Amino acid sequence: MKNKFFGLVIMVFVLVGLTGCSYFNKEDEGPIKVGLLLTSSPDNSYSEGAYGYSALKYLESKYGVEIAYNENVTNKDDASYLLSSYGKSGFELVIGIGSLFNEPMLNASESYTDTQFVCINGDKSEKNVTTYQLAEDDVSLLAGYIAGFLTKVDSIGYVVKDNTLYYSDSLAKGAKSVNNSIILDKYLVKNSGNYIDIVNSLSSKGDTAAVLFLTSKDLENSLTGAGVKFLVVGGKAEPDAKFPVITYNYNNIFERIFIDFNTGSLKGKTVELGFKEGYIQVASLEGLSSDVKIKVESLVKSFE
Repeated sequence: MKNKFFGLVIMVFVLVGLTGCSYFNKEDEGPIKVGLLLTSSPDNSYSEGAYGYSALKYLESKYGVEIAYNENVTNKDDASYLLSSYGKSGFELVIGIGSLFNEPMLNASESYTDTQFVCINGDKSEKNVTTYQLAEDDVSLLAGYIAGFLTKVDSIGYVVKDNTLYYSDSLAKGAKSVNNSIILDKYLVKNSGNYIDIVNSLSSKGDTAAVLFLTSKDLENSLTGAGVKFLVVGGKAEPDAKFPVITYNYNNIFERIFIDFNTGSLKGKTVELGFKEGYIQVASLEGLSSDVKIKVESLVKSFE
């Protein structure tokens, strides 16, 4: 597990382009220290690690914060140790992407009351632990709806990682609103070694479709090569994406968290981030007909 700390950036803390928010003056105390825990690596361009790290660098560039991060944190014991290290080092704000970090944050918060802990997609908030939940039910409903139009048979596969929250009920509801006979098949990715098994199983079902609750260029390329239609939930769409993508704007998400921190709005509450504010977007609708695109856009509008 790598632990990378980045140098101090000294600058006057100026509010630019944001109105209606009052900020604490941190100039005399030095830059705000922001830490980040990731379950994957920024070296993987198509992962939460890359998107989260990029958003952290965005905060560093725009607001002059001091940053540090840890990658490939995959168990609660390591998370607990690192959270305590951030607390001891005087980090004012520590963010973790994924439900894995929720319980360790709740535990660490009791000892480090001056640190604000933020869990993205956790399920519990209290005191100095705040949870930001992406509107996963809406996302899953939309994903099922799109997949319902992509598949030509009565089945849809959904592919998830360990420790990944997925909402099969909402996914099924969306798919069945297109075709009530559709059934869901779950595929669990334990490592890249079972990609071939997943691809073979999906392709054997005929002209089916898949929903990927993870980003993996290798898996995407393999599915494309096998002729399996699919859409991706999370991450960002490449300019030449050939498949539908429901994307999370991590820069906007991190900036919202940072603004809430500076305005004293992190009060152990749960905040939902959705389509209306642009935290979640449909970045591509490739593979869908014009009339289906209109239907999908109408559903997205209903979430706003």
